[in-house]
Amino acid sequence: MLPKRLAQTLLITILLTVFSAEAAEKAVNVTTLYGYPPYCFLRADIQDRHLTGEQGEPVEPGTDSTVLQGYSWEIFRESFHEMGYTIHLTVYPWARALAMTKAKKFDILFPTGKNSQREKIFHYSGEAINRVNFLVYLPADSKLRWDGLRSLSGLSIGIMRDFNYGDQWAAQEDIGTYEVNTILQGFMMLDRKRLDGFAGYEQIWDYALKKIGSKTQYRKLPPFEYTEEYAVGLKSTPGIEGLLRDFDIGRRRIEASGIEEKISRKWMD
Repeated sequence: MLPKRLAQTLLITILLTVFSAEAAEKAVNVTTLYGYPPYCFLRADIQDRHLTGEQGEPVEPGTDSTVLQGYSWEIFRESFHEMGYTIHLTVYPWARALAMTKAKKFDILFPTGKNSQREKIFHYSGEAINRVNFLVYLPADSKLRWDGLRSLSGLSIGIMRDFNYGDQWAAQEDIGTYEVNTILQGFMMLDRKRLDGFAGYEQIWDYALKKIGSKTQYRKLPPFEYTEEYAVGLKSTPGIEGLLRDFDIGRRRIEASGIEEKISRKWMD
């Protein structure tokens, strides 16, 4: 039988080990995009877009990122912080963030819309982070008569590289598409008549035009579809369903506590 003092020491050591292990598990490795205002975009003083290194920027509960801001980031951050997680954040262009998540470099990618191809490989959170409308911007003097996506048959329409435009868009075979890397590049090509239209996400595209003080007027076609965007992880990632479940619990808690409303007033009003 162990002496009482030694037994106490062993018990304390075991408890500290357990608590340390639990604390270490409260971390999530995530990636997202920049250039997606007002949802996810760089702070004004950030110039270097290769931002956070291989291990990501650690964002502990009660702290914020030094590089990223926006509505969706704050919803995501507060939801996981509510559950006691430290977020290891890496910011990339969207195409790279998506590819790196598919390559199992990250646990979670956000904010991610749904389509049938993505749902084959990703688990989605139950709670949405934000919503976007899909629609097409035209020159103000365009005489195009809108009759659904069939109206765009034979036209050249700009799209953002590797962005989701929904299953209805993916099913179109007669629309000519041209991939661009930034929202402003797409509008510049539209202004120069190199495109007939530019397909976009209404909330983000409008915000970008407002921020640059664009004097150009565009005609917006009615939304052809919309998506809510979520936190996702590969179905093959160990423990991903538990991480997404914790996100959902935190998301519901910040809604109940009024934190979500404060974030919405800050970014969406």
